Amino acid sequence: SYQLQKEHPGFLIIGLPATMNNDIALPYGASTYGFDSFVQATIPVVEDGKMDAISTNRVLVVEVFGRDAGFVALGIGKKVNATRILIPEETNLDLKELLQDLTRYHQEHGYAVIIVSEGIKINKGLANNRRILLEALSQDITAKAAFEKGKTDLDAFGHPKLENAGLIIAAVLKTGLKQAGINISLAGKLDYLFRSAPTSAGDLRMCELLGKASIEYLSQGQHNLILYVYNDKV
Repeated sequence: SYQLQKEHPGFLIIGLPATMNNDIALPYGASTYGFDSFVQATIPVVEDGKMDAISTNRVLVVEVFGRDAGFVALGIGKKVNATRILIPEETNLDLKELLQDLTRYHQEHGYAVIIVSEGIKINKGLANNRRILLEALSQDITAKAAFEKGKTDLDAFGHPKLENAGLIIAAVLKTGLKQAGINISLAGKLDYLFRSAPTSAGDLRMCELLGKASIEYLSQGQHNLILYVYNDKV
């Protein structure tokens, strides 16, 4: 759209934020089109996985979209009452604390659910992370390969952005919770299968408001704007 307007200045453009990750810098409380639809579509799947974890006394690991932002993981995790939610914004992830949290929860409830953003970061220099990682990856060559691949993709702090983050966390849990007799289920990643899921009522309402507002702004000659919805208002 930028190139189009650059070549044709008379072609007026208004931006409407659309991404499942909700990773556009909008004011607090505003979201992007597609985010709610994705979250709503994945909740029944995670709930089914949670029921399986409850019936088999396991820890369920679910990886979701979110390379740079954890909104999807937080949205899903809140709805399914996840035990822990790991997001990219958490730069001080302590693997020992994670293992302790899941152990306590499993002892009390007989199961646990952990939602993992694809872009989580693990600082090997923090607390016991290096030892825990080395032990886990030495016993899972697939997870080790995934972690080694992620070393080339670093964040602003030099921490690896992981590939197959759910796989790596599952490997840590399998090793760290083995002594407690806790088994792990890796559910896989919730991503592209839900891109064309039915549009949620909330997103439909957002599109209606944004569509009408866009026409009004353009008809008044206003352009080069990004519109968003907050509290049911544009």
